[in-house]
Amino acid sequence: MKILKSLQLLLMMAIFFMNCSSSQEEQDCIKEINQDFIVGFGGKAYYYTEIIEVPCDEDNQQNQPVEGEIPLLENFEYNVLKFEFNPDIGNNTSRLYFEIELKNPNNFEAKGIPLFTMRSNGNLNFETDYKAYLKKSCSTIASNSSCILIVEIEGNNSVNTPNDSIELVDLKYALVRSSR
Repeated sequence: MKILKSLQLLLMMAIFFMNCSSSQEEQDCIKEINQDFIVGFGGKAYYYTEIIEVPCDEDNQQNQPVEGEIPLLENFEYNVLKFEFNPDIGNNTSRLYFEIELKNPNNFEAKGIPLFTMRSNGNLNFETDYKAYLKKSCSTIASNSSCILIVEIEGNNSVNTPNDSIELVDLKYALVRSSR
């Protein structure tokens, strides 16, 4: 009788532990989700989405954008075809005009925006996308191809911030979908 009770107790404990412990499959379960990321550049926020792996039990119903790094197009090249800055074209107005060939030497189409680092008056660097001034944008560059980007800006010279010079310091192509 004692052996029977001991076997019953042992059997109940075995059943209890089998039901409470999770299987290795459940612990190793991974799913893919679309995660939105947000990055800042030149005073604007840019968004992009990546497919990431998370544990199956992770609640991703509230997929809020998380801070990320700007995803840049690798092997990106550019060639300045024309760059003109005239600090006074009359009526206290300046003009910046440039054409740049953006090159995508990769075997995939690139969708994104150009990000410019500019220098004003020889010592003030600033970052911008010139989105409002694009006469011709390159939001898509076909694989192993190029695109000519054109920027034209005419504006009143401010007495407080006159520009005697402006130059292109760097240009990157960010694989982001929008700015705000």
